[in-house]
Amino acid sequence: MPCFVRRVPLLFAVVGLLSGPTALAQSGSVQQIEDCDPWFALPLTVHDVGVGIGDTEHTIGGRVNFGDRCLQSVSGVNATLFPSFSPTGTVNGLALGLPMTGSARLRGLGVGLGLFFGNAGDVRGAVDGLLVGGLATVSESPVRGMAIGSVGAGVGAPATGVLLAGGTAVTTDRGRGLILGGAVAGTGGPSIALLAGGLVAGTTDRLYGAAVSPGLVGAGGRLVGLGVGGLAAGSRDAVQGLMVGGAALRAQRLTGLGVTAGYAYVSDGPLQGGSIAAVNHINGTQRGLTIGLFNYARELHGVQVGLINVARNNSFWRRILPGLNFSF
Repeated sequence: MPCFVRRVPLLFAVVGLLSGPTALAQSGSVQQIEDCDPWFALPLTVHDVGVGIGDTEHTIGGRVNFGDRCLQSVSGVNATLFPSFSPTGTVNGLALGLPMTGSARLRGLGVGLGLFFGNAGDVRGAVDGLLVGGLATVSESPVRGMAIGSVGAGVGAPATGVLLAGGTAVTTDRGRGLILGGAVAGTGGPSIALLAGGLVAGTTDRLYGAAVSPGLVGAGGRLVGLGVGGLAAGSRDAVQGLMVGGAALRAQRLTGLGVTAGYAYVSDGPLQGGSIAAVNHINGTQRGLTIGLFNYARELHGVQVGLINVARNNSFWRRILPGLNFSF
């Protein structure tokens, strides 16, 4: 019996290995700085409109600083070398990390260029807009919009929109939208999403939508929609819809259709619909049709078509039959 579904959370942990350049958003509420004494501030502005050099508090236009300590708000472009020790202020527009920048909230575009000792752009706080990381984009706060990383894109809070990465694209919380990872695509909470991963696509919780991968597809909870895994597909709970696994598929309960070239296993509740596999193992009640070389049902209320068909609830002479077995 396939047990890969239990291992999906471990695969999601690979995002923690992305130690290269990142655009990072950390949790934290917007702090209002009172009586802040900046290290250096040269505001070339009129009524806050213009260019701010150093740790200016309010700027409408452009702001360049070594490290943010007294930042209150920037509307325009905020370029910094290092993040502050704690998230402060709001950036409305472009937060540019050379390689790091810091704010408590970003509304707009965050870009981490990763130009300093292989480190990363840092955009702290809730994100409404677009995050782009030279190698990876990581947010510990909710993302509403799009996060892109050439190697990884990860969110440690709810994500709504698009996560796109050449390697790993995951959220440890619920996801709503599109999550695409060249290697891994996944969520850690109830999700309404399309997940597509080159090796693994799945969730540790419920999924309403679709999960597709040439490798493994798994759900730790109910899967409602479509699950297609080139190697195998499974759910530790019910599947409602279509599940396709190249070598194996597993579900606690299946309402719909399961298709695999190998082993299909319904572990507990009923099969309501159909299953096509070399081996169909219905360890509960079958209400529908199974087609395969070997078909087994603990309790059959439907039809089995195959070389050998076993229905445990049938009378002795009809319990094992070649070709066709049925019970209504």
